[in-house]
Amino acid sequence: MHLYLNRDKSQIERTAQRVKTEVGEVNILINNAGVVSGKKFINTPDVLVERTFDVNLLAHFWTVKCFLPSMLKNNHGHIVNIASSTGLVGLNRLTDYSASKFGVVGFTEVLNYEIIFSGYRGVHTTLVCSSYVKTGMFAGCKMRFPWLLPALEVENTTNRIMQGILTNQYIICIPRLVYFLSYLKVILPVDAFLEVVKFFGAATFMDTYVGKEANAVIHQNGSSN
Repeated sequence: MHLYLNRDKSQIERTAQRVKTEVGEVNILINNAGVVSGKKFINTPDVLVERTFDVNLLAHFWTVKCFLPSMLKNNHGHIVNIASSTGLVGLNRLTDYSASKFGVVGFTEVLNYEIIFSGYRGVHTTLVCSSYVKTGMFAGCKMRFPWLLPALEVENTTNRIMQGILTNQYIICIPRLVYFLSYLKVILPVDAFLEVVKFFGAATFMDTYVGKEANAVIHQNGSSN
């Protein structure tokens, strides 16, 4: 059953309680809600910054708090948090988005520590850090070398995530190049890594951003102008 998220914590809790009542105990939770502002930090209204953190990060806290206790009680369950490659390697003009995804990465990592160090071997976590998927969220955006970092197909990405869940992987990076880039970020001097970012076109990735809502209007009107 899908748990459609609201930014309101109390609404999330009420919906979670309804799921427990109507469906029963939840043994797999997939946190996949996400929003993007797509503006430079200085131009991002405070309300959009708050929305980004409410949906992209805090909602993970509230859903996990709702469903983790029963998983621990039964020593059986799986929490899947969908972060982003930008939660490992930040992206220009995605300050609030990247920060929220970095938060998901940290949250999942330490949550996993708490579960394991408390002796629960039947409860697992999986962190997903993928590049941009063809959902429309990053409509208009392009990498410099799309053959190297292409927009990901939804079905292929879903299959890769499902494989990771079934094998209890702690972290899934899609494509595998994301593992390499996150490693380079750690070992290279900042100035050197900035050159890597520019080489891949990550510095200008958001320059042509139109977004999901704008893209829907474009298709409806049949024009890109």
